[in-house]
Amino acid sequence: MNRIVSLALSLGLLLASLPALAGEMTLEQALAKHYEARGGLEKMEAVHALHIRGKMGLPQGMEAPLETWWEAPNHFRVEFSFQGMTAVRTFDGKEGWSLMPFTGKNEPERMPEEQVEQAKTQSDWMGILVHAKDKGITLEWKGPAEVDGSPAWRIDAVDKDGKRTEVYLDGETFLELREVRHVEQGGRDLEVRVDYGDYQEVDGLVFPFVMRTSIPGMPGGQSLTIETLEVNPEIPAGLFGKPEAPQPPAAKPAD
Repeated sequence: MNRIVSLALSLGLLLASLPALAGEMTLEQALAKHYEARGGLEKMEAVHALHIRGKMGLPQGMEAPLETWWEAPNHFRVEFSFQGMTAVRTFDGKEGWSLMPFTGKNEPERMPEEQVEQAKTQSDWMGILVHAKDKGITLEWKGPAEVDGSPAWRIDAVDKDGKRTEVYLDGETFLELREVRHVEQGGRDLEVRVDYGDYQEVDGLVFPFVMRTSIPGMPGGQSLTIETLEVNPEIPAGLFGKPEAPQPPAAKPAD
């Protein structure tokens, strides 16, 4: 019983250590602190391109090199290599393509319409807390929360279709700790959890260099560890269009 009381008191102290009570901290104040922690809204808005290299962690301890490019407003290209093959996914703001040789398909396929709509939001590197109203997102202030024993602030984001994402900011730094996205898949409601960590500064902006995605109650999950990140690099022309099919291996010369 004493241990239970101690745990309850410890949690109470953690929540009390937040810089303000729920009634004192407002949504606007929390957002301002969040933008400031990331380097400032003005600097974020000045970013027109990103280039990232890293590793994608897969189940059973496997890894795959990953490279991604982003260009304003919502163009992206993602490549990852595994077992000698390279998968590519692109989006030019209107059309999307995927090339998935792992599935035995060596020709690029057009992205279905429902995935196109998802790509428009998923390619927003600044996140749902920035310019939410312009994106048709309503933010709801939930106040103090807790993430794995650490004090946090919770903001819920609801899109125009009523889909909810819970966003948890660190209680002191106001950087994002976790997102919990409520999605429907195969007629089931699932929680997709994305945890953020290892924040590093690049050109005056702060980015998470580790992201882990999981579904509570289900095995596996994925992670992304960033190795290099460039802000506003030059982007090669045509990078976000239809990817080229892989070339067959050259024939070996006859003996």
